Amino acid sequence: MFGNRMLLTSLFSITLFSFYSVCFMDIFFLYSSSLFQSNRLIIIIIRRMIFFFISFILIKFFIINILFSSPDDDAHIWDILKSKFSPTFQTFDTQLYTCAKEFDFIDMETIIKLCRTGLIPFSFIIICRLIYDFIYDIFRKDNNEKKQIWNYYYLIQTGAYILMGLLIMRLKLFPVPQLCLLISLFMNEQLWPKKIIPLKKWKFIIFILIVIGMSVEGRKNIKEQLKIKGK
Repeated sequence: MFGNRMLLTSLFSITLFSFYSVCFMDIFFLYSSSLFQSNRLIIIIIRRMIFFFISFILIKFFIINILFSSPDDDAHIWDILKSKFSPTFQTFDTQLYTCAKEFDFIDMETIIKLCRTGLIPFSFIIICRLIYDFIYDIFRKDNNEKKQIWNYYYLIQTGAYILMGLLIMRLKLFPVPQLCLLISLFMNEQLWPKKIIPLKKWKFIIFILIVIGMSVEGRKNIKEQLKIKGK
């Protein structure tokens, strides 16, 4: 990766380096005096977000302006996003990409198809559940209980993918598999209240019913895609 200038200056690399800096700061606060320590999740989240944005700006400035002394390779991406919200803003890259339908905002027909397959309704239930758990963990005083942090990661990643898919229709290939992964959390017994746990023997029946319900419209969509043949 370090031999590829474009990849090193990309948002992915800079975000990765920024997360590493946040981890180092967490270690510093862990072994520092009690004045800098806090067990409240909301304070930890705000602190990490502040360090992340500061690290992101500093690392991007250092890599682009000092290490390579070159223009930003991601500038055309920001121009495309800017052109979507400002019709008067146009460059060569924006006219090249936005002329195709795939780079436009996602259309309502695609959303309706995803709703008919049950992907959006079922995943919306899981998203609401994860948001509830996240807010509950923030304001909960008892921090000894084990938290499923990885579910919050899925939630944040899904939100980013949904935003990408809404802005550029071609990027819908990112949120669709992610929503499928969220639906699999229906089988996660730790995600649901303890009153539902005694009914865990029915989870396979619920799983089969979900698959059957989604495959009715999904099978039709697969047939339509197989009929498409290139020239």
